Amino acid sequence: MNIDIILKKKVDLENSVFITGFHGIGYTGYIAVNHMIESTKAELIGYITTEQYPPIVSLDDQRVLTPYELFMYKDIVLFLPRFQPAPSEQNILMKILAEWTVKNRFKEAILIGGLDIKLKTGEEKLRVVPTSSFKSNDKKMELKRLDKNLYVVGPLAALLAYYEIKEFPAIALLPYAQRGRPDPMAAATAIEVINRFYNLNVPTEQLIKDAKQIEQEIAQLKEQEEKVQKEPGSLPMYV
Repeated sequence: MNIDIILKKKVDLENSVFITGFHGIGYTGYIAVNHMIESTKAELIGYITTEQYPPIVSLDDQRVLTPYELFMYKDIVLFLPRFQPAPSEQNILMKILAEWTVKNRFKEAILIGGLDIKLKTGEEKLRVVPTSSFKSNDKKMELKRLDKNLYVVGPLAALLAYYEIKEFPAIALLPYAQRGRPDPMAAATAIEVINRFYNLNVPTEQLIKDAKQIEQEIAQLKEQEEKVQKEPGSLPMYV
């Protein structure tokens, strides 16, 4: 399967932190990564193309926005999948991402997902799933792990598995999130943890203020994706 990571220029990736998230429960990962990119004005450094590349783009003030993009802010590299990777190529894409981060000597990986809020029993705002190589420190020790009888599924699970096999330090942050609708509050929880990990100051207040707008934008995104999947020969002419 042909999957390419295309960098716009040569960048030093050694000791970088890799952050990504997908369209799971509450769209938590996608919302968090997208907000971090917009808030920090992270630099676009590259693209990822696949055989089942989603045939959907949109336009901002400066350029065409493509389905899978890589950004960099300080020593953090963020992978933004605007659309959920096709199920048939999710595993190989995650394998290639894992191999790429290991090969380029990244420091560690932060993977953002959502955990059904119905599973919440205590006061904690999230649970975590670290690989055995992930090193805790004072900022990370107090985070509670996911219960042993629960499972991570989808792209995040594949990435965690490949990182565990490769003995690479990675951790999934799983804020409790509402199922069935975008949950900016859960995304804000994940960003606050990342702020604490890396002494960042990514603001989260706007996420809460813009919750309704975010929900509408993601609903439109989902609608376009579903139309293309159902009618690949008849693409909608609006965004």
